[in-house]
Amino acid sequence: MNTSAVSATPPLLFGRYRLLEKLGDGRLASVYRAFDERLHRQVLLHVLRKELIGQSRLHQRFLDEINANAQISHSALLEVFDSGEVNQRPFMVTEYVSGNILHGSGALVPARAAECMRQIASAVAMCQLRGLPHPPISSRNVLLIGENRVELIESWMITPEAAALDFAYYRAPEITAGSPPTPSSVVYSLGLLLYEMLTGKRAVQGASAQELAAAHTLLRLPPLAASNPALHLPAIDELLWKATQRSPERRIADAASFADALEVVWRTHSSETRRLTKRVQPAAVPRYTPNQYAPEPTASAPSPAYRGGTGKPVANRPPTNRPPTNRPPAIIGWLLLLLLIGGVGLASYTGASYLAERLFAIRLPPISISLPSIPQIRPPNIGLDVPDWIQLGPPREYYLVRIDVGEGLNLRDAPRLTSVIIATIPNGERVEKRGEPVAADGVEWVQVRVPRPDGPPLEGWMSLNFLEQEQ
Repeated sequence: MNTSAVSATPPLLFGRYRLLEKLGDGRLASVYRAFDERLHRQVLLHVLRKELIGQSRLHQRFLDEINANAQISHSALLEVFDSGEVNQRPFMVTEYVSGNILHGSGALVPARAAECMRQIASAVAMCQLRGLPHPPISSRNVLLIGENRVELIESWMITPEAAALDFAYYRAPEITAGSPPTPSSVVYSLGLLLYEMLTGKRAVQGASAQELAAAHTLLRLPPLAASNPALHLPAIDELLWKATQRSPERRIADAASFADALEVVWRTHSSETRRLTKRVQPAAVPRYTPNQYAPEPTASAPSPAYRGGTGKPVANRPPTNRPPTNRPPAIIGWLLLLLLIGGVGLASYTGASYLAERLFAIRLPPISISLPSIPQIRPPNIGLDVPDWIQLGPPREYYLVRIDVGEGLNLRDAPRLTSVIIATIPNGERVEKRGEPVAADGVEWVQVRVPRPDGPPLEGWMSLNFLEQEQ
């Protein structure tokens, strides 16, 4: 990092910002570390580079970027505190951040790489949604702050001339060919940046912008495991392949879709994932038999027992250590009998309807039970899934999993991106809606119920972005 003292006595700008240290020069601005005397905090001061004074186009471009940054509030983008102009040099004051530049930091552990990319893609998606510019995508523009935070910045760590070559490592082929950038052009850059995060090296190499442009036209990313055998991540390989297609029409559409796809396929490093497995049967309880608790016979017969002083022998009493017998009231027995009769009837009707529909294409009328005093009645869990046409209470809503990346959609125990993944539900699977959608972590979630052929159904939360309502 290039650091040099501004002067022996730090100057005070507008009677408020005391310049402490020059950090470097970016594409348009020189960046200083300063101290806000009014609010007593460190800030970053970005002021138009001195040599650009008089260049009206770049002057206006910097003003536009200041206005755009002031309209966005995102944890991965610098927050603008103030702006103005002094001696024909526009400036803006932003929050102060410090950390390590991603470039040269080596490969990140997969979980951290996923979290960093999630934040960057989310910030870029917000800019795309509002039609505003964002800092160029490059590992030199990514600042790692602590363990869980990242900032996408305008790099002041390298010279503007070096920055121009640096951006060529991530430039989509269609831009080099002269086509205007599209939202999918940024996805190409994000895919290359994610690859670099995981492997610690850039996907293309070249000594000039021309060599890098030629390398992009021939690019086909190798599997991550080719760089590190521990990175056996087929779902991520597929995501990177879709993000870096040469044709923009074949890529993931935009940064928001890329962020959603990354959240779906990244499962093994956010929490443990288990497949749908057979239900584990509880251990059998041994049945009670009269002889089970009888005392073991002894070699000699026991002496006759005597009662009081009558002198009359009485028979040996039965053992007293038998388990207590809990006899349920008669009403419970009747209820169980009625429940059994109802279950048999329901199962019979279910089987008959299934055979009629399969063999003769005859659909029996649905059973509809409406109980106004009870919001919803659910049948007892007797190991059978109630058919869709049997409606107990309010009508049910069903959705189909629609995801074209990875092996399926995550079923989570809570509506959060950091919650535990219960299972992975395959594409096309049918799920039942169990509640109204809720919004959390920028994702709309809905609680669902997933039937299983070999066990009780699973319940959890899914992203509504990848569910299609069944018609």
